[in-house]
Amino acid sequence: MQWLTFGLLLIYSVQFAFAKTIGLNDLWNSCQTNSTQLHILRETIKQAENQVLTSKSYLYPEIVVSGLMQQNGNLPQIQLGNRTMQFQPDQTYRGSIQTNYSLYNGRRTKYSIQSQLLQSDLTQNQYHFTENQLAYDVSKAYWSWVFAFSAEKIAVKKVELARQYFFLVDSMFQMGLASKLDLSQAKLNYEQQQVSLDNARMNKKMAAMAIESLTKYKIFDEDVPKNELYDTTFVVKPDTILEKALSQRLEIKSQKLRIRLSEIQIHIHQANLFPQLTLFGNYSIANGVDPFDAMKFRDQWTVGLQMVYPLFQGFRTKWEMETSKHFQRQQQFQLEQIEDQIEKEVYLYFVKVSNSNKILSFQNAAVQHARDVWTTVLAKYESGQASSFEVQEALTQLATTELNQVQLFYDFQVALLDYYKLTGNMLTYLERFTQ
Repeated sequence: MQWLTFGLLLIYSVQFAFAKTIGLNDLWNSCQTNSTQLHILRETIKQAENQVLTSKSYLYPEIVVSGLMQQNGNLPQIQLGNRTMQFQPDQTYRGSIQTNYSLYNGRRTKYSIQSQLLQSDLTQNQYHFTENQLAYDVSKAYWSWVFAFSAEKIAVKKVELARQYFFLVDSMFQMGLASKLDLSQAKLNYEQQQVSLDNARMNKKMAAMAIESLTKYKIFDEDVPKNELYDTTFVVKPDTILEKALSQRLEIKSQKLRIRLSEIQIHIHQANLFPQLTLFGNYSIANGVDPFDAMKFRDQWTVGLQMVYPLFQGFRTKWEMETSKHFQRQQQFQLEQIEDQIEKEVYLYFVKVSNSNKILSFQNAAVQHARDVWTTVLAKYESGQASSFEVQEALTQLATTELNQVQLFYDFQVALLDYYKLTGNMLTYLERFTQ
């Protein structure tokens, strides 16, 4: 069994000798390149920008050019003495140019452009909101993988300590210094630690699969994280976080844009109460117009001003404006609801971080104490002053406290992620890993 254990440890070491180092920045770059959500939103942004340009096209006159060539046959003719006349030529040619320009439409065009600009801003906000959410999900998945990687290292250490203890008990049993029960317990503990190692490796593999699902980045068993879990203790004030969250969260910015958009919609409906003035003109040239000379070309032009006024529409405009006003008040109430929800998130976050800070100093001391206890109890057992139960209890306590410490560091990383997500600055968080 001894040569098998050393063989497994050797394979484990060789794997990491050829490992690829993966940083959070690598995963985020892959996510930006491969995310279908971001690709869809980028196209939506381009679509919104084109809609803005479309709405601005109504600021310019509309010009239409048309032409016609027509072959005529079997035309009626009139005989006047020695002269034959026909009122249409064998070939008819016509050309015209028309223009229309809206002089006044109740400022409908102005508000339509503003509406499209706000829609474009909303689309940009949706893109950044999705980007922030993906940045949070990718970062959390990365730290979950790092935590699983650290847990695997602890499990490997537990297997090695259990192996050393098993061989110690086996040698003492051979010399008659340990009972058969002690040997059986040591062997059972060794096998249990191997099962725990298998579970830890499975958890690491599942964490890697979660990353691949988000970023399309393939992580292999031998790959190692570039960034490690560490103590991220920091002091935060609820008022400071709340101020940043209310000023930077994209949900609030988007909701304010929707309120402004509903206000502009009221103005668009209001434009129906005003007359529309349109300047139009036409110039045309054609043959076959002169009854005495069908082949002769003649031109003509017209210029005019048209006014259209909706005198009565069954109070349609009034009810459309009332509907838009109710929608605007609804958006304002939703803004208040979003602000209240953010305040609750800030409060819960502060409570969570405050409790975590209190645990850290205790946990660091607990790990050092567990290491000292393990060393002491193992030495006592070897000299016959401690039981096998005490040794196994010390081993379990050491592994548990070390895992709890890694869990605490992971919780701090998540708390830091929550802070940047809460304040709408996940991309700022990722900048820490691009240097």
